[in-house]
Amino acid sequence: MTVAPLKFLLELPILSECSGAAGAVDNEVTPHMKAECHSKYRYLASLVRPVIFRWSMLGIIIFADSVWLFWDQWTVEPRSLLPRAMMGIVFCTPLLIKRYRCDDKLRSLGEAIAFSLIFATAAEIFSYLVVSTDGRLVDASLAAADNALSFDWGSYYLWSTRHLLFSHAVRAAYQSMGLQILIVLIYLSFTQRFLKLSEFLDLSALLLILTIVVSLFFPAEGASKFYGSRYHADVSGMFHFELLRSGSMKTIDLGVIQGLISIPSYHTIMGILLCWSVWGSRLFPFLVVVNSAMLFATPFVGGHYFVDVAAGALVTLAGITVRRYVRIKWNVLGDRLTLIRTHASHNT
Repeated sequence: MTVAPLKFLLELPILSECSGAAGAVDNEVTPHMKAECHSKYRYLASLVRPVIFRWSMLGIIIFADSVWLFWDQWTVEPRSLLPRAMMGIVFCTPLLIKRYRCDDKLRSLGEAIAFSLIFATAAEIFSYLVVSTDGRLVDASLAAADNALSFDWGSYYLWSTRHLLFSHAVRAAYQSMGLQILIVLIYLSFTQRFLKLSEFLDLSALLLILTIVVSLFFPAEGASKFYGSRYHADVSGMFHFELLRSGSMKTIDLGVIQGLISIPSYHTIMGILLCWSVWGSRLFPFLVVVNSAMLFATPFVGGHYFVDVAAGALVTLAGITVRRYVRIKWNVLGDRLTLIRTHASHNT
């Protein structure tokens, strides 16, 4: 019910400008004016569709969370929502002032941060609900796949713990993902790369949901737990896993949320997306260095198998390719609809 009004409101500024040109005297409408109006309409449409798509995704996951929480008698700790709410208020309050709300850069940044905070919260809740399904673990198969690829997780873990400079550097990179996302959102907004910002938000949200859904069918405790007793791996940040699977944990505290999804690795997905989103900019080399370090940290700090990393990379490349293909198809369809609309208006 809200999609059509939203689309109309977003299209209104450009539509009014284009309709003004179309309603002018024929000899005043130059080919350049028509081309400019068509270009602006197409650009606007390319922004409107992703907005509708990602907020629709958010609505679906919130609905799924709500039904699951109610049906299975879960609760979410209300106080754990306050820090996120405060962060959203800090970044979005300026939009209450008309002067700032009319600024494309600030408006895009506010929408991006609001969406990212809400979606991440809903997805974290969803991930805990999925882990609680207590499916059959596939760790033995993932470990066998690592061995087939000649990756010795235990040796890599021991080597990493013995080289403190390396372990501290990659751990810092691994823990910087949230800060990197904020930097990229600010950069893309203030450099007016709105299409790239939209694509980044779409892909990061869609692939996060895909990651959680895949883990529903291929649940795994992770390499650090699978090899933990043999190599004394640190699993202190993953103890919610057993509590959720046993059914003894029914309250979700977002302030102490843990990353419990093994395959595919979402840190790998985001590392690639962050670099891809700033391709060709001055920020690109810096993010490549940081996220390369993050990839090295993924088996060691994140407790992932190597195949988790490989799966994350493949999923991301496929997502980028499909997203670009869909965008091209949508633009072609939009061009055809514009031609039909223009032809119909001339006939009337």
